[in-house]
Amino acid sequence: MLCDNCKKREAKIKIKEIGPDHKIVVLNLCEECAEKKGILIKQQISPLEKLQELLTKTKKIDLICPNCGLSFTDFKKRGRFGCSQCYQTFRSEIERIIASIHGARSHTGKRPREGEKPQSQRIKMMRLREELKRALEREEYERAAEIRDQLKKLVNNE
Repeated sequence: MLCDNCKKREAKIKIKEIGPDHKIVVLNLCEECAEKKGILIKQQISPLEKLQELLTKTKKIDLICPNCGLSFTDFKKRGRFGCSQCYQTFRSEIERIIASIHGARSHTGKRPREGEKPQSQRIKMMRLREELKRALEREEYERAAEIRDQLKKLVNNE
């Protein structure tokens, strides 16, 4: 069926109107004529859809380990790293993945109620031991003694 307005293109839109004399008037229009009359508005892309389209078009920079040459894309395909340096190179991406899977960056699961040191106390003790080790390596014996005393207090407060 041809458009009732231009009589050139195929009519794709059917409009029924009730006239002033209560008669039903049927109007068959092509898309162009319907758009000209303001009946059909071409769907425009939303700003959000446009942004998503642009983001998918822009190529993401692929991280590459400087030590072994493994790219993050290759890691995702293989499921394992090429060397120990990969952990530092891909750290931010790994943390993001872990956070999305587990909802947190550290384990917050169930722990025994008694006989177990609080997580924060264990972490503090680990940090103090590392600090003690570094102080001894730098031959800062006074600082090492202070750290040792702090460790003793934590151990005795168990």
